[in-house]
Amino acid sequence: EARIRKRMERDFGTIAANFRWLVIRLAYIVLRPLWTKVFSGVDARPEDLERIRSAMRDGTAVLVPSHKSHFDYLLLSWMFYEHDLIVPHIVAGLNLAIWPVSILLRGAGAFFIKRSFATERIFPAVFRRYVRELVRQGYPIEFFIEGGRTRSGKLLPPRVGVLDMILDASQHRRPGTEVTLLPIAIAYEQVAEEGSYARELGGQAKEKESLAQIARARSVLWRRFGRVYLRVGEPLTCSGLVDRTDARPAWSDRDDGVRRRDLAEIGERLVHRIGKVMVVLPTALV
Repeated sequence: EARIRKRMERDFGTIAANFRWLVIRLAYIVLRPLWTKVFSGVDARPEDLERIRSAMRDGTAVLVPSHKSHFDYLLLSWMFYEHDLIVPHIVAGLNLAIWPVSILLRGAGAFFIKRSFATERIFPAVFRRYVRELVRQGYPIEFFIEGGRTRSGKLLPPRVGVLDMILDASQHRRPGTEVTLLPIAIAYEQVAEEGSYARELGGQAKEKESLAQIARARSVLWRRFGRVYLRVGEPLTCSGLVDRTDARPAWSDRDDGVRRRDLAEIGERLVHRIGKVMVVLPTALV
């Protein structure tokens, strides 16, 4: 038991965010020129922001954005701060936990997940419990249902591992509250990583994230990438998906086959709702 508990504590340290107001404030100041100079502003409609506010008032807002660039999570956190919304906790790949950058990412709300749980038993249990606590406490959560960045601009098929944990956690939400899934489309007039995407599509292996790669990325600060468009699609409320009714059992009581089928369907619905509100831009068509 002592050995397992020690392993749990180590995995929790690997996973957990470590919110710091100083980091949030500093990131806002540093990123402001990014969205006003490198990018020519962010187009977000009042009705889209109201959908987010409404979900927060009802309980836990779960942001499910498209994923075209590393700028996606920077954009959403900056937008939330800019519009007086609670900055979300963000599910990030463990490949981004690069010291000392990981200190800043954790301070800004990132918590880390392994790409695969194939040989793991303790890590997924700790991660699932951590997600449940975030949901119960009403913290906004953000995860990318495509799993990784699309290289072609087309939405990728849904990867539903984190979604399953969110739905499971929503069964344990506080009475009188809701957990709302918000499909979010982010469109860039020009994607900052398009050069590396083109090389990868041409056969070059993906370069592993490193401190040196992050340092080289500062070159984007001297370029211009046009405008960014953010749209929020029709929300999905988890109570209608997981709660017990006369016609179906609760989420955790469903047979594995039924649960996998329902999970795949919900994932497809979210991706479809992202696609419905995606702003189609000339560069994307080209």
